Amino acid sequence: MNKLALRYTLNQLAKLVGKENLPKIISFWNGLINKEMSREEYKDIIGEPTLSPDADITKGFFIFDKTNADFQFIEKPDTKAVFHIGHFDRVKSGTIGEFTYKFEMLNGKIVRRLYMYDDGAASFADMPELIQYLAELGTKEISVEDFKEGLINLGLTFNK
Repeated sequence: MNKLALRYTLNQLAKLVGKENLPKIISFWNGLINKEMSREEYKDIIGEPTLSPDADITKGFFIFDKTNADFQFIEKPDTKAVFHIGHFDRVKSGTIGEFTYKFEMLNGKIVRRLYMYDDGAASFADMPELIQYLAELGTKEISVEDFKEGLINLGLTFNK
């Protein structure tokens, strides 16, 4: 990552978590890259999840890609697939917290990018296994299908 991109990312992160928490978050991510952590270790760092799903809520994902007729109208031409990951309400068919992980073309190769709004942060924090999986992937190349299988192996439900 170049310095300008890093500065922008840190500024965005500071807006999200507050400047006073940034050193703690950076330390957390540095440790995460080099260490496999248990759910208890995550709780020690980020605290208890703020999300309290009930019995009708499941951790899951769905894929928005070229198999959907609206994909070409909604997404940029360089986007290959969009994973919507979060807590899904099976009764109301909606989410109570969601974030997006996109497979996009950049400089002739596929890169993955995480997008999150404030209501998705609690869902993301409640999935330390997913955070560990993304850290392990790093910049490794992975197909959309293999990523989907990885999410299923983590216990997330594939919502078609």
